[in-house]
Amino acid sequence: MQIAEAMHTLNQIGFTHRDLAARNCLIYSKTLKIKLSDTGAMNKSYKKEYFQETLPIRWMSFETIINGVCTTKSQVYSFGVTLWEIMKYCQMLPHQFLSDEELLNEIFNTENIDDDYCPEEIYDLILECTQRSEESRPDFPEIIYFLQKKIQGHR
Repeated sequence: MQIAEAMHTLNQIGFTHRDLAARNCLIYSKTLKIKLSDTGAMNKSYKKEYFQETLPIRWMSFETIINGVCTTKSQVYSFGVTLWEIMKYCQMLPHQFLSDEELLNEIFNTENIDDDYCPEEIYDLILECTQRSEESRPDFPEIIYFLQKKIQGHR
């Protein structure tokens, strides 16, 4: 939930992280607080912003890969992939059995995110976050609300 809250805060002040992944989430062992790192990839967001940098395609949404646009909804996609990584205990890369070239060729085919070791409701959230259509993805306040309910033990 802390990651979703941090991403929501960044989006509210007009920033996108552009490299959200488990490797960029630092956990302080004494407080269990999570902080986002690699802020060098972060940029002030503008509606028509395009970028030409090398970025980690395994965490990027379809529209970001194809059009080079990074939006709040593309950040939700990255959050879904990051949540999947966490559920895999950070021991697997997303789409790890595909080369970058194969991943780009498979971009329009079905998802290959599996649900091993993942509670059904969390898996459903991951699938919602990684929908091909950005309009179909939840926003960060919806994700935060869902996770708060899960933490509190409600359905």
